[in-house]
Amino acid sequence: MAKPLKPGQLNPLNFSLKTPIATPDKIIDNPMAVYGQSISNLMNANLFEGVTQFKAQVLLSVDSEEENGGLWQLIRSTLPESLVGSTAPQSKFCICRIPEIHQAFVDPNLYKDGDPKKIKAILRHPVFEVNISRLDKEKSQKLIIGPGSIVNVTFFDALLRTGEVTGVILDSNDPSPLISGGGARAAVENSPLVSEPPSVNQFEIDADARAFDDPTLQSQPLPPISLTFINSLNPDFQKIIKSFVLRCWEQLAIEIVPTSGYRSGATQREMRRKWEALPKEERDKTPAPSDGISFHNAGLAFDFNPKVNGTLITSKAPRQEWISSGIGSIISQLGLKWGIDFRNNYDPIHVDMSSILGWSGADVEKFLEASDRLGLQPYSWPVYEYIENPTGQSTVVEGSLTATDSDKVMAAREEASPE
Repeated sequence: MAKPLKPGQLNPLNFSLKTPIATPDKIIDNPMAVYGQSISNLMNANLFEGVTQFKAQVLLSVDSEEENGGLWQLIRSTLPESLVGSTAPQSKFCICRIPEIHQAFVDPNLYKDGDPKKIKAILRHPVFEVNISRLDKEKSQKLIIGPGSIVNVTFFDALLRTGEVTGVILDSNDPSPLISGGGARAAVENSPLVSEPPSVNQFEIDADARAFDDPTLQSQPLPPISLTFINSLNPDFQKIIKSFVLRCWEQLAIEIVPTSGYRSGATQREMRRKWEALPKEERDKTPAPSDGISFHNAGLAFDFNPKVNGTLITSKAPRQEWISSGIGSIISQLGLKWGIDFRNNYDPIHVDMSSILGWSGADVEKFLEASDRLGLQPYSWPVYEYIENPTGQSTVVEGSLTATDSDKVMAAREEASPE
């Protein structure tokens, strides 16, 4: 089992500023302008400007000649069409993780071999082609390039979806597969993210979150928005939702109206009770609050209504109206689970982190139990930090809502929420 790597362990995090360091004459002429520009440069620095090659950790590798292998078929389904038909003989494909770029994805090395969640997490990372015959000649030895190997990679496209392994730094010599082909297929066949992995990386999400908080960084100023529910979300999820709101506005001119974020267990049960008391015809038109553990209970779910040309789209609107709005593309790019795809509960106003984390309700329950043992509120404990260290203390985010505050807000706004 390979060791998880943190940002900065493989590739240096060097900042490349857009303007030269301020000179004394500039400071004298306009000190506040120089100060403001300097802060802006630091906040918007490109960590990898001009970088074309990265060091990466191999998560999984498979030979392209194994045409009937379950893993190869899964790998093939993630590749751009331009690459599928042009693989060189004696090639293999490696799925790799660059910790400095893929912070938004759960590190598969945190899961044990054989855990279905591990293969799901792996398949969210980019695929790289390896010309084994060429690399073998360069190394004068037979290369395995199995899980845990460290390689040099170059991306083919600007979206950082696929590329080529250009060199081997450390060969783990571990040919053993993580999960058998059939097991891998069974583990991911119901995951919509296998064929359409998130295309927005953590750096872009962080930049969006900063722009959300600072109107001077917005290309199109956001309309006024209530932060009550957004501020109640888990810190890691909160950044994703800020990116979602900003992208909907800047790309689609759609305003997002928040209607729910964190919910305590008591609030969740009360919402369920009120839903069950509705007449059947009303229940059929209204999304059903979970009768068990919900991602809302950990601040990992968000409900909203999009406002298109001044008109709110509610949960009663037909599926096609939601699809036509275009927000589904942004939801997919961010890797979020959308309630419009729930099998037995049409809930288009809902998005959550289940697809990104590979979690079910049972995993949320474990997170809640761990938070309770440490005396932490789950919406204050960054979920990625919990995954890395589920028994350790965590820094609580200041300013987060208390459970009591959240319940009061929910009760006060419940009747006004369009859903």
